[in-house]
Amino acid sequence: MVAAAVVAVGPPAQAALDVAGASRLCQTGHYEECLAAAQQAVAAGAGTEEWHLLLIRVLETLGRYDAAASAAEALAHRNPDSLSALLALHEVRRATGDRRAAELLERVRKIFSTPGTRLTGAGELVLAGQAARRLGDEPRAVLETYFGPAAKRDPSYRDTYLAAGDLALDKNDDALAARWFRDG
Repeated sequence: MVAAAVVAVGPPAQAALDVAGASRLCQTGHYEECLAAAQQAVAAGAGTEEWHLLLIRVLETLGRYDAAASAAEALAHRNPDSLSALLALHEVRRATGDRRAAELLERVRKIFSTPGTRLTGAGELVLAGQAARRLGDEPRAVLETYFGPAAKRDPSYRDTYLAAGDLALDKNDDALAARWFRDG
C-alpha cells in the first residue's frame, strides 16, 4: 500500500517589489498599487531616496498634495543637499502655489554651482538641467550643458530623453522633441 502525502500549500508569497518594479506600476497607471508599495517600503525603513521620491511622485499624481508636501518636506530635511529632494519639494510647492518654491531653485543652483562640485552621473546632470531650465537658463544651453552630456554618459538613462524632449516641446520644436524621444 502506498501512502499519499498531502502537502498544504498556501498562496505564493507576495514578492516585495523593488523601486524599479514599483515605478513601472506608476508608469502603467497602477497608481494605488505603486502607492502601497512605496508606503510599505518607506514604512519598513527603506533608506533609499528613490523610494521617497516615488512616494512623492505618486501622491502628486493622485492629487494628494498635502501628503506629497509632507513627504517632500521630510525628504528635503533628511537630505538637505540632495538635488532630487529639493526639486521634488519645489515641484510640490509650485503645484500648490506655495511662494517658497522659488527659493528652493536658488538653493539647488548653489549646490551645483559650488566650485569643485562635479556632476558625475546622468541623473545628476538631468536634475541640474531641470533646475537650470526652471531658473530660466537658455534652452539650448541646458541641452548642451546638461542633457547632451547626460545622454553620452549613460545612453540608457530614460529620464535624459524625457527631460530633453519636454524642453523641446516647451519651445515648440517638435522635430527636436521627436528626435530626443525616439533616441531614448
